[in-house]
Amino acid sequence: MSMHVPVIHNDLKCGDNLLELLYAEANEHLRENDKKRDQILIVIATLSGAIFGFYEKLKGLPLGYKITMMLLVLMLSIFEPFILITYRKWHIVYHLGAKVLQQIMYIGVERVSVQLIKRLLEDNIKKPTLTRFITTTETMIYNLSLFMNISNMYILFYSYGKFHPGFIVSMFMGYLILYNYIHFRNIKELLSKILTEKGYQEIWLLDFIKDLSADIYENKYLKIIVDDKNVVKVINKNNGCVVVPITSANKIILIEIFRDTVNRNVLELPRGFAEESESTEKAALRELEEEIGGQCSRIIKIGSFYPDTGLYKAEIDVFLALDTKYAIRKHSLAENIRDQVVE
Repeated sequence: MSMHVPVIHNDLKCGDNLLELLYAEANEHLRENDKKRDQILIVIATLSGAIFGFYEKLKGLPLGYKITMMLLVLMLSIFEPFILITYRKWHIVYHLGAKVLQQIMYIGVERVSVQLIKRLLEDNIKKPTLTRFITTTETMIYNLSLFMNISNMYILFYSYGKFHPGFIVSMFMGYLILYNYIHFRNIKELLSKILTEKGYQEIWLLDFIKDLSADIYENKYLKIIVDDKNVVKVINKNNGCVVVPITSANKIILIEIFRDTVNRNVLELPRGFAEESESTEKAALRELEEEIGGQCSRIIKIGSFYPDTGLYKAEIDVFLALDTKYAIRKHSLAENIRDQVVE
């Protein structure tokens, strides 16, 4: 059994403070992320200059100047784009987190739910088309770093002087297309993952929704939720059953049970929910035995109904238990069943 009680419902001030702290954290990470990205670009530019600036010192290396330069340039050209892609993915996560948190504070913290978070994410994520992707500032900065790598490679190939210009141009175009495709695919996959059922957990700033969600109560039979429109719903994991036990004398057996909701004893038919992978017929026989110690010669399904379409989702199957024999049973206090009566 698990129970999730939104602390924001019990203390709105605490909820507001929490969201404000998360929002401030998101903005701080955005600033730090941009700084680190710029620092990476500066380091790349510095390394590029150093590679070609220390010509005399590199000449004395065991591998030789040109091979050493080739290795350094290739390392920069292969791994640096992946570092920038990672930073852009972090930027998206922090940016989406900040926008959603800002909208939650505007809408009202008391309405926080998984459904609301998912809807806000869907509203804020634009479909990642290639045209929109290429024209973003982040992609332009990314391509600037690729051109810096191309410049290094061009100087390196030029120093060899044995490559046809057409080959060099083709290779550079292939490099640009390949790494832009990798970049686009990574961003598209991240956004698609965020839009899945529990994708909000990809944004750690929103992961608090697991504890502050509107899933008020859950056990192995049902879950009670409050959606973003403040509608209470009871979602039953399995269908239920109700049994009409009839004796050989054509008497119906009822049970007397105390119900807290009405604060009094009421008369009811044996009923309950099916266990996982259990048919409602087997559940009916089980409930008959558990609640009145009953055994029947034959059980017949006579129909089904929805007890409250405004609240419940489960369908209840109705069974007739013919020629039922029963015994007065001593129940646990938790069941609140006092005795059985015959009408």
